Amino acid sequence: MAGIRGKNTTPEIRLRKALHRAGFRFRLHDTKLPGRPDIILPRCRAAIFVHGCFWHRHEGCRNASVPKSNTAFWEEKLRNNVERDRRNIRGLRAED
Repeated sequence: MAGIRGKNTTPEIRLRKALHRAGFRFRLHDTKLPGRPDIILPRCRAAIFVHGCFWHRHEGCRNASVPKSNTAFWEEKLRNNVERDRRNIRGLRAED
């Protein structure tokens, strides 16, 4: 798991390039905001998280599978990720 990057992932960079081409200007990884959003659009007062299906368990996603080995560990870890995401989103909404 140490090789998994938290910043500047391929999907994140692609999204940033598309936003920039569309004329949006943004900030990256603001540590003052709950959850440290990947992209912040200050003018729109919006925060964007670029979450992978495996780690963040999107509702109804077929890519959100649990590994066959050490299942109990992975289920707890992934459940904690989902709960942390919910807390971070609630924190961002509370700041609004």
